[in-house]
Amino acid sequence: MHELETLIPQPVEIEVGGETISVNPLTIGQLTRVMKALKPALADIKDEINITMLAVDHGEILLSAVSAATGKPIEWLDALPTDEFIRLAGKLLEVNADFFTRSVLPEITAAAEKISSASGVGLTLSTS
Repeated sequence: MHELETLIPQPVEIEVGGETISVNPLTIGQLTRVMKALKPALADIKDEINITMLAVDHGEILLSAVSAATGKPIEWLDALPTDEFIRLAGKLLEVNADFFTRSVLPEITAAAEKISSASGVGLTLSTS
């Protein structure tokens, strides 16, 4: 079973806002909404996704993405203590890390390369 758990991310329960939330791998519908929510912030994400900096620089975007991933209303998430919100967002990233490292970061790298080619400014991103 351990090998299967490695291949297929397992749900993780986390206590936030006085509730136990089950954090699951994203469904295709959630993924679509999360990526749409994150799109305006993708240019600022460098070689890794830093939840704290995303919250500082793009708080509304991160709220929308976490809402899309959890089904929790933005107002509920907005009322969470900062540390609990960051833990929840981090857990979402952790459970879905394989997807983000295989799909999202390469997209960001490709976009940066296009910008670099178009502008003549040398941008390099590391995905390691």
